[in-house]
Amino acid sequence: MPPAVVRYREYAPCPALRDSVRAFFSFAEPATEDASSRSILCEVPFRPGDPFCSPMFADGHASLVFSFPRVCRADGVWRSSPVVPRGDLIGPSTGVGPSSLAARAEAVGVYFRAGMVAQFGRISAADLHKEITVYAVPEGMA
Repeated sequence: MPPAVVRYREYAPCPALRDSVRAFFSFAEPATEDASSRSILCEVPFRPGDPFCSPMFADGHASLVFSFPRVCRADGVWRSSPVVPRGDLIGPSTGVGPSSLAARAEAVGVYFRAGMVAQFGRISAADLHKEITVYAVPEGMA
């Protein structure tokens, strides 16, 4: 079996954030050494040719995702991308659809617990209710 070219991981939040944050996550090239001291809640390795599908279910929770200008294509090769780094505040997922991207950006983010995104995103929970909507993170927060 070929080695993983991408690793999706979820990490436990620190005790001070556990009431608001379900997990932190990363979608990145596997490191040769793991420097994280956080407990790993979930790990999914992707090999060349694997579809880049999220292991998440539509659970009604919002997330904050920071994407970077490196992408991994389905062939397993990481490439620079002309895309500008960005942050997106994503409303609660209430449905699941097919993965349609042939490449995924390197990313880190946070999965909030239900109703907790308003504390961090300067947006009311009502604005995110029943939508799968992407909001650009206000300048200065990313």
